[in-house]
Amino acid sequence: MLVNYLRNQGDAGASWSMLGLAIRLAQALGIHCTPDPNTISNTQRREEAIIKSSIWRSLVWQDTLSSLCYDRPSGITVLESIPSTTSSPRFYSFFDSCHHLFVTANKIGHSQNQAKFSGERLPNEAILDFRKIVNVIETRSVPHLQDLSKCQSKNDYIQHYIFRLFSDSVMVCLYRPAMTGDETQDSDITEYYLNRCRSALQTYMELLDLNGAFQRLWFFVHITFSCALILGQAANTRNVHADKAFLKRFFHSVSQNRAFVNLPVYENAWKLLHEFLFANEPRR
Repeated sequence: MLVNYLRNQGDAGASWSMLGLAIRLAQALGIHCTPDPNTISNTQRREEAIIKSSIWRSLVWQDTLSSLCYDRPSGITVLESIPSTTSSPRFYSFFDSCHHLFVTANKIGHSQNQAKFSGERLPNEAILDFRKIVNVIETRSVPHLQDLSKCQSKNDYIQHYIFRLFSDSVMVCLYRPAMTGDETQDSDITEYYLNRCRSALQTYMELLDLNGAFQRLWFFVHITFSCALILGQAANTRNVHADKAFLKRFFHSVSQNRAFVNLPVYENAWKLLHEFLFANEPRR
């Protein structure tokens, strides 16, 4: 809770340090070695394993989100295997789908750090391999996560939008280091990257319509503004009028919510986005 509070206040450094302490404490208690609860027959031990697994999974999620958003090394190396197309045909629940995304994101982060250590970018082949894994997770998730029309309750809608934001954010962070910004850049990579940014912004606007406190969570605000600035810069450079119009719609939609109010880092991003969109328009 303290980690999330610090992040919601824009204090990335303190929250990252506090999270590291929580991870080390969990490892000292052996929580990271908890067996699969489904393999335990004793009821009491199984319930204890469920609690411990939930704690460790939460730490993996928090660690992965910090790594994705702040471009910092992960404190956890996830040894869990990534689901493949040959896995069980059952649909993944919301929590399992998100967990598979974060496991994948953890492995993406470590691969990117290895490439960075070698002074190189992650090869396009590796990027495409991770992209395929994310696509598998998306297509194997329960129907209401894939298709908005399958949602039957407000909770279904919330899960749908959150999963979409998580999925888009993982892909944006996967492709971000591959963006060279020059004429040698693969146009397919660029367009896929920008499409994921557009998707994240559209999802957040739809999420705002649900009027929930979760809209103000640091991760949603952070990834949304990151995507908005990326798309805004690309729209200016490439002079894409459709993206400029889309961003203005996003700007006006978020203006009514102001989830980032009183946080300097997001206020600055807001001002920068405003400059991108309205710098050449006459003042009224």
